[in-house]
Amino acid sequence: MEFQHRSVLLYETIDGLHVKPDGVYVDGTLGGGGHSLEICRRLGAKGSIIGIDQDAAAIEAAGEAAYVVGRIEEGEKGVTLC
Repeated sequence: MEFQHRSVLLYETIDGLHVKPDGVYVDGTLGGGGHSLEICRRLGAKGSIIGIDQDAAAIEAAGEAAYVVGRIEEGEKGVTLC
């Protein structure tokens, strides 16, 4: 089964975080990575976000999407998106 995910209230949620370009963020419910990828787009070269999920398909889907916006490092239970 292919993993599908649609982010809900994406910009409202991320705008409220006031993302700092050099910040370090953790998404403990990575899902499809939509919220994490939006944070990644707002980060500078020194910022990073780590996504964690129990669902291996979610980690893989987020990892594939991360190639669009930055670097990626995959682990067994999570992924560093940028």
